[in-house]
Amino acid sequence: MNKKIFLIIVILYSFNSLTFGQSWISNFNNEKLALKTLITPPSSKVDLGVGAGFSFFNNKTGFAVGMFSEIKLESFSIVPQANYWKIDNTSNFEMAGLVRYNIQTSSLKPYVDGGIGINFYDDKDKKESFTKLGVDVGGGLNFEGIFDKNIIFVDGKYKIIISDTGNKYGYTLTFGIKFPL
Repeated sequence: MNKKIFLIIVILYSFNSLTFGQSWISNFNNEKLALKTLITPPSSKVDLGVGAGFSFFNNKTGFAVGMFSEIKLESFSIVPQANYWKIDNTSNFEMAGLVRYNIQTSSLKPYVDGGIGINFYDDKDKKESFTKLGVDVGGGLNFEGIFDKNIIFVDGKYKIIISDTGNKYGYTLTFGIKFPL
């Protein structure tokens, strides 16, 4: 009788252990999948970018450079940026904040944006130097998938620097690259 009870206990224990083991392996695989999903980074919500190109002010052409951060919020982005342009003896350093609307398409990613900035304007020929607000309105195209996860862009901005001695008008055309974080 003791052998039959012992055999039944061993069979029940084995069956229970086997069931527990299969359940544990299944949960382990699910947890491993969940952990892999947790470790795999989601698509970036912040890009850092640099650009260079041309500036056009006072019927003259010069160069422009800039750097920015793009913080993505669905179809809108917030874009703090620092820009510099120089034409002959005239230069401007600008710190701006833009709001960008990203137009959703399949291949090209166009956008429009606008905002305000603080301009540190200096014209050595006219001995004119001031710090004033400015308005930026523009747009561009993002080319995704050309270089791994980096984004190539073309950007154009119309700029108005508000001044007591007369507003300064011009535009910039820059090309650059964005690096997702």
